[in-house]
Amino acid sequence: MPQKYKVFFYNNVVLLGGSDCDAKVANIDYRYTDVDNLGLFLFGFLAKTTGQTVVIQHNNIDELWRAFCSLFEYRAAAGGLVQNADNQLLFIKRNGFWDLPKGHLEKGEDSQTGALREVEEECGIGNLHISTLLTTTYHTYFYEERPVLKATDWYLMTCSGAIKTTPQTDEGITEATWIAQKQVAQLLANSYASIVEVIKSFNINLTPLCD
Repeated sequence: MPQKYKVFFYNNVVLLGGSDCDAKVANIDYRYTDVDNLGLFLFGFLAKTTGQTVVIQHNNIDELWRAFCSLFEYRAAAGGLVQNADNQLLFIKRNGFWDLPKGHLEKGEDSQTGALREVEEECGIGNLHISTLLTTTYHTYFYEERPVLKATDWYLMTCSGAIKTTPQTDEGITEATWIAQKQVAQLLANSYASIVEVIKSFNINLTPLCD
């Protein structure tokens, strides 16, 4: 099956390379022609809307993805979903929202190294071990009036040894706490769509929240 990209475009969801099945459940089915028209569609129309699900179709997904990325400043990031020996998950509260530790990669830094560093810095814990890559999420935002596309690699991590946490307050983090898995769905009601995607990739049942 060809690669499909899911991008959280402000308050909308964009599926690039979505199938005909995806198009049936989408609010908008957009056929790609060229990058200029794509830009007009995204920034002239879609950025001014909310709650839309859009499928963008083209016969060459690689060409479509390159065109989409060319409209943004691309930034690579990495983060972690950390599980302790009691099967609790590590969440942070940043700027009033529940989140997972993550951040931009430093120059020359690989994704796994950056993910470990960000979790250690933002939560004040060590003895972390990467188990697997869970997923990669994409979301957009404006920085100094420039549109940015942020790609975040998310790794499942385990933590051994002491699990006391220390939130990195200078990054707007007020809490770094272990959450029982049965409480996660309720917590995500005050989180981000991309974080829900990460938790779904971990196969936690979120039926009460995401039906």
